[in-house]
Amino acid sequence: MKSNSIQRKINRILMTIIISLAMTTGIVFLAVSYLQVMKGYKNDANNVINLTNSLMESTFNNTQKSLIALKNYLVLPQNIDSDIYYNETLQTFKNVFESASTVFIAKDNGTFYLFPRRYVADNYDPRTRPWYSIALNEKGRVNWTEPYVDHGTGEFTITASKYVGNNMVVGVDILLSDITKLVSESRIGERGFITIVNQSGSILASNDSSRLATSWDDVPEMSVGFNNLINRTEYRDVNYIHHIKHLDNLGIIIIASISLDEIYTTLMYLFVLSMVITIIVILFAKKISSTLSSKIVDPIVKLVNVMRKIEKGDYSVKCDFNADNDEVNVLINGFNSMIESVNEKNSEIATSEERYKSIFQASEEGLWDIDLNGNINYLTPAWYKNFNVSALNTSFETWLNLVHPEDRYMVEDKIKNYNSDTFENYRMSYRVINKDGQYEWIEAVGIARKVEGKLTGISGSHQNITARKNYELKIYNMAYKDSLTQLYNRRYFEQYFNSVLDNNGEGFLILLDIDNFKYVNDIYGHSFGDEIIIQLGRRLLEVVQKLENSIIARFSGNE
Repeated sequence: MKSNSIQRKINRILMTIIISLAMTTGIVFLAVSYLQVMKGYKNDANNVINLTNSLMESTFNNTQKSLIALKNYLVLPQNIDSDIYYNETLQTFKNVFESASTVFIAKDNGTFYLFPRRYVADNYDPRTRPWYSIALNEKGRVNWTEPYVDHGTGEFTITASKYVGNNMVVGVDILLSDITKLVSESRIGERGFITIVNQSGSILASNDSSRLATSWDDVPEMSVGFNNLINRTEYRDVNYIHHIKHLDNLGIIIIASISLDEIYTTLMYLFVLSMVITIIVILFAKKISSTLSSKIVDPIVKLVNVMRKIEKGDYSVKCDFNADNDEVNVLINGFNSMIESVNEKNSEIATSEERYKSIFQASEEGLWDIDLNGNINYLTPAWYKNFNVSALNTSFETWLNLVHPEDRYMVEDKIKNYNSDTFENYRMSYRVINKDGQYEWIEAVGIARKVEGKLTGISGSHQNITARKNYELKIYNMAYKDSLTQLYNRRYFEQYFNSVLDNNGEGFLILLDIDNFKYVNDIYGHSFGDEIIIQLGRRLLEVVQKLENSIIARFSGNE
């Protein structure tokens, strides 16, 4: 079966529809999957942020409230300024600070109390520490330091401090590792993470402990600068989508980072899955469409096979089968009726062709037909044989080459548009050279053959009018030429002369005669005299023919 068969076309249509639906469904599935995946990761990020926010607010608020409570306790009137009192107070309040590693008191004289007790260098002066200076400058609030390495524990630490009075400051140390423990179990997908930074970009907590106390901008994996994040709630770089939560009351920022590679991997998995499903559906649908199309087009295929036999010229075949549906049966019956009608028409056409062929062959005219390319479709064989021309060896240009040179321009002008809709019917006479090398006069008629206003070819006839032309020439010579000298006679001269005068023409007139011509006739006879007139006429004609628009005529006698 050829690739352009109706069965293939139906299969293609069905497959195109199925593939289009499958691809559309796949694209919609991927689009919905993308939105759902992005929504899922965003929800995970927001859930982790909210959980972390709750934990951090709980931790930091507890620390700040506890510091305020400790400060308020220390300023009560009954408090005693003694080492024992301060140490016992710190020991009591340590249980209040849930996340603090150390609670301490620093006085303006450099005295430093802390609990639980640990190593403190002899030259340690709390008044030189940033947390002390900040507390003195910001007396009305709890202040937080930048991350630093604690000299006693050697770990990254942030300190919250509060001014008490009389240059006394209370504070707590919170290890960043303890804060990190709060978020270490929080994950966004497989490769996402939570980062807690302060307002300057220092990392307070991270899933990766090696990032603690470092600047966000110093982490190699972060392709976006901290300044681009600080005023946003969401930011997308080449590696991550960052969701940002600002805790202004605590001075910290929670950043939930979603791995784009993980998202793309998930989408690729979904894409491959959808493609596998699509391919399975297409293969299954192809089998079904092939079965359905075969059932539909099998009768039509059989009909096509019959038509191919007819195409090869076998009009005796018929469709001798039936289909399962009425429409195809109507088509089969109609086709059989058409074949019967064609056979009848072919018989009529063959009869007509034989009849017209006989008429053409018996015709005394040359009948011809050409197409728009100048190719000759038909010539009356017997008539054109005189010009050594047949439909097999002649083209339009070949015929033009047989036309007399003096007539060729006229013929070409008449038929120059033979392949254009502007062609006009014509009738004209011209000379054509025959196979013996003699020119014969023919009368040519050309009629345009058009279909729906469009030129499709030209048909016409040629009639040999040589005898008629010779007769016309003989009559002309009898009327306007002298029978003895074959020069123009007096009648022609007078008509020509009057025409020149009517048109205000210019020129000269010479009247010649032969001296003593009467004596020549009397002495030598009229036959001799006639010969003298003939010879004189020939010599004068040779002279006059060299002059443009000039004639010579025998007026009368020897004039």
